[in-house]
Amino acid sequence: MQRNFEIIREILEDLDARPANSKSPIKLDSYKPEDVEYNVKLLYEEGFVKGSVYSVFSSPFEVSNPELSWNGHDLLNLLRNETLWNRLKKLFSSNEMATLPLAALLNAGSEQVFNMLLE
Repeated sequence: MQRNFEIIREILEDLDARPANSKSPIKLDSYKPEDVEYNVKLLYEEGFVKGSVYSVFSSPFEVSNPELSWNGHDLLNLLRNETLWNRLKKLFSSNEMATLPLAALLNAGSEQVFNMLLE
């Protein structure tokens, strides 16, 4: 499995659009369920998504009552901006994004925001 920022971006947007206390699981029809599950798990483990975790040996990893944390909102704001997102995709391939430390991607995003302000 690989971290996928396209999936992560959609997960964060989905959570942001939900009403408070939404209990429905995170599902994205445009991706395989196991890819979505893996990226949800990564977001949860890094504190971008909050909620109660349900994971049994034969069951998928699932977050009940999922919502964005403070850092989750910050990450979403970085990835949501189409101009910024397109600049990051020009700087890094999908494979590079998947293997970059998150701090490097966030720093590159912050640098691009600064450059956009100067334009």
